[in-house]
Amino acid sequence: MRRGSLVQKEAFESHPLRSGTPARRTLGFVAAASSLALIFVGSGSAIPQFENYRTLGNLTLLHISIAATGYTVAVMTVLLVFGRVSDFVGRRTVTVVALCAAAAGCCLLLGVTGLSMLLLGRMLQGLSCGLASSAIGAFVIDLAPRRRAWIAPAVAMGAPLVGLAGGALLAGGLVEFGPRPQQTPYLVVIALLGLALILVLLSAEPVMPRPGAWRSMRPRIRIPRAARAQLPVALPVFCATWAMSGFYLSFSPSIAAQSLGTSNALVAAVLFSSYMVLFPVGSIAAGRLVPSTAQKLGITCFATGAVGVASGLLLGHIALVLGFGMVAGAGQGLATTGAMTALLAVTKSPERTGLLSAIYMISYTGAAVPNVVAGAVAGTFSLAEIAVAYAALAVVAFLCVLNAGNRSGTGAGFGPRPGRGLRPVDAAAGAPDNVRGIE
Repeated sequence: MRRGSLVQKEAFESHPLRSGTPARRTLGFVAAASSLALIFVGSGSAIPQFENYRTLGNLTLLHISIAATGYTVAVMTVLLVFGRVSDFVGRRTVTVVALCAAAAGCCLLLGVTGLSMLLLGRMLQGLSCGLASSAIGAFVIDLAPRRRAWIAPAVAMGAPLVGLAGGALLAGGLVEFGPRPQQTPYLVVIALLGLALILVLLSAEPVMPRPGAWRSMRPRIRIPRAARAQLPVALPVFCATWAMSGFYLSFSPSIAAQSLGTSNALVAAVLFSSYMVLFPVGSIAAGRLVPSTAQKLGITCFATGAVGVASGLLLGHIALVLGFGMVAGAGQGLATTGAMTALLAVTKSPERTGLLSAIYMISYTGAAVPNVVAGAVAGTFSLAEIAVAYAALAVVAFLCVLNAGNRSGTGAGFGPRPGRGLRPVDAAAGAPDNVRGIE
């Protein structure tokens, strides 16, 4: 190692924010997890507002669709281009940028008067969500408690979905009952993002900055070689579960209108949130199981729940929709946490941002493609018939996971036994000098 690099490394290790005390690491983990969730809370808070934008902002459904497309394009672009930047400039730096972009997006959405403001606001939110999915997800994993392997993957996969549900619920309540419904949800989120920013600035930085940030921006999706064996199981898990999340995100207002006869934004938000309410329960359960068992059991619960939701819509029983939706949500938490645990168990620390970018690209694609198709045929098929198609996708994923597990001989996925953490990675184990495993 060159002398300059050695001096820089020693200065980094001795910096007070790099202190390895448990309190400092805990603060960093809380700050990272909160930032990850709150950025998606901001994104979710826009969802109940779309009807207001149509009536008050002279926007059409086409304009709303264009804004949604801009959001997705922004997320995908960030994951492709900036997915690995935090490996070179540091986790905290990228987290600060993501929080500021999320706040700026909320500021623009405070007074939407036309398509340009809505599109730019949603694209800024997409930018922040893309950075959060890769860099802040890696920040969470770097500083997560090592004694429980399920915590890091559960937060990395669950925080975005729970954040979207929480944001929709918060905004739905404020839209219906709060003052200044178009502004209040965003003002609350901006204040929370500011608190998260303060925590991040006080947190430890697990990555030492180094040259190479510009080279890392070449668009590519890179899955570590050691993790590729897990993909036959992980791919169907991520695609099918995120597709069902997209179904609830897009069609909860329609379900509320058709099954409950109401257009109340809060009711639609509660319906969407009910799907995610048991996600943490599934994630905690995954921590007590080996990843192969968690994925098999989780995808079984998820497929059962998806079939039950479609059956409830066909029969017109909202209680079935709610109950089986919760079963599907618990199965999603169990399966995705198991899949993420299996992938992280064989991935070195400097490979995490690339892996997370790939996982979220897969997940967003799994949600976006079925939603585009569903939106295109919504005028031809009923909501119940569309739900049957999503249930069929869940069953296909279930069969793929079981088939992959049977072919492997030892079960789908690989990872630490319950109670063991992710393996520590340091320079001696092949990590570059700027990334040190957190013991």
